[in-house]
Amino acid sequence: PGRAVLGTLSFSHGLARWPLLVCYLVLQPAFGKMARRLSMAGAAAAVGALVVAAYFHDFRNQSFHAYELQVGENALGHTVNLLDGENFSRVLRFASGLVGNGLARSAFDSHDLVARSQWIGSLGIGGFLLCGLLCCCTGFGRAAWRASLPWLALGGFGLAVALAVAVGRAHLGEHRCSVPRYFVGTVHVWIST
Repeated sequence: PGRAVLGTLSFSHGLARWPLLVCYLVLQPAFGKMARRLSMAGAAAAVGALVVAAYFHDFRNQSFHAYELQVGENALGHTVNLLDGENFSRVLRFASGLVGNGLARSAFDSHDLVARSQWIGSLGIGGFLLCGLLCCCTGFGRAAWRASLPWLALGGFGLAVALAVAVGRAHLGEHRCSVPRYFVGTVHVWIST
C-alpha cells in the first residue's frame, strides 16, 4: 500500500495501482490461505478507497498548462464520454499507440508514427494477453502461477496506465500518443511480457 500511495501522489495514473494491488493480494497464494489474503486485500481496498476519495475531493486544476482548463477550475468532467460514438475506439487506438510508442519513436506530428505505434502497441497488448491466458489456462502456466503473477500485475499496471491516459488525452488528438512523457508507464507491458 505504501508504494501505491506514493504512486498516486506522484502521478494520477498511480490510481491504477489500487485495484491491481487488491487483485494481487487475493490471487497470490504465497501470502497464505484465502482468508488471510482476503483480509489483506480488504485492508488495502479500504486504504485505497480513502486515498482515491481524498484525491478526487474538490479536484481543481492547479496547472497553468492544463488542456482546456484554467487554474482553480473543477478538473472533473472534461474528458470524452467513452460510450459516445467513435470515442471508445479512439481511446483504444490511443492506448495501443502509447504501448507501441517506445518502439516506434520518430517525429512528433508524423501520421506514419501514430499508425506504426498503434500497430506495434496492438501486438504488444496481444502478446501480453496471450501470456496471461497461457498462465491461466495451461498446466505449465498454472504450475508457474506464483512466479508469473508479479509479471502479470506489472503488465496489467502498464495497460491500466495506457487506458487511464487515453481516457484523459485521446480527445486531444491521436498524435499525442507518440509524446514520450505519456508512455512511460506503458513500457511495463513489454517488460512483463
